[in-house]
Amino acid sequence: MRRSEYFSAMLGALERPDKVWTQEGPSSEPLSRSLRAFEKNTDVTKEMLVEKLQRCTGQPLATPMSALVATIVLEASRLALRMGTQKAHVMLQMPAHRDYITLGEHFEHEGGTFGPGSFVQVDLALKPCMVRIGDGRDDLTSIKVICKGSVVAFPS
Repeated sequence: MRRSEYFSAMLGALERPDKVWTQEGPSSEPLSRSLRAFEKNTDVTKEMLVEKLQRCTGQPLATPMSALVATIVLEASRLALRMGTQKAHVMLQMPAHRDYITLGEHFEHEGGTFGPGSFVQVDLALKPCMVRIGDGRDDLTSIKVICKGSVVAFPS
C-alpha cells in the first residue's frame, strides 16, 4: 500500500469513524495505532500552543479561545493528512547568491530591469519558486509552477 492510500484511509477513518475500513486498506490494528498517534500528536500540539499563548498573554485563555486553538490545530493536522494523500509533490526552488539562472517561467527580476530569457547572476534571492511535480493522480513527472520566485540580479 502506498503512502497516499494509507493517509487516505486514516483521513477517512477520522472523518467517518462509524464506517469500518476493510476494503483493501490497512489492517485495523496498524491503522488504529496510527490514528491514536495522530490524535495524541494533535492533542500535544494543541496543549503546547495553548501554553505558549497563555505565557504570552500572562493569563489563562478563555474557553472560546482554547476551543479556537483546538479547531485550528485539528484542521491543520487534517490538512497535513490531505496533503499526504496526494501523489503530487510540492517543492520550493531557491537559487543561491552568485548562481546563474535564466529568468522566465520560474523566476523574475524584482526590479523588472531584466526580462524573461535574460541570463543573470543572482545577487539576492527574495522569494522562492514553488512547483508541483505530478498531477496528484497518474502523472508523477510533469512540473507546474505554482508561484513564481523573484530575485535581484546582475547581468552576466
